[in-house]
Amino acid sequence: MFSAHDRREEEQEEHGWIDGVAILCAVVVVVMVSAVNDWQKERQFRSLQNKIDSDHTFTVLRGGELVELPVNELVVGDICLVKYGTNELHSWLDLDTGIQVQQPGLHSVLCT
Repeated sequence: MFSAHDRREEEQEEHGWIDGVAILCAVVVVVMVSAVNDWQKERQFRSLQNKIDSDHTFTVLRGGELVELPVNELVVGDICLVKYGTNELHSWLDLDTGIQVQQPGLHSVLCT
């Protein structure tokens, strides 16, 4: 009738779906862990970026007085005190030499 080999094959057929479900569960766990990790890193990056943006200030001559202002409060016409190590602005005019620079950095254009 049925041999031991036949019984093993029947058991494998009956329980064969367990391997597929186990693999699917493992894939779901890996994807979920990766997604949560990416979300946490993105949130941490945004937090650091906001801190950098809020801490970045310029010394500006406004109304005859030197005032320390956050970068997002600068307006056209502000006279900024540029020190060594200060990030350059997008376009500026050196009041001492009269040299005007537009879009500094990789795309520097000097205008006199």
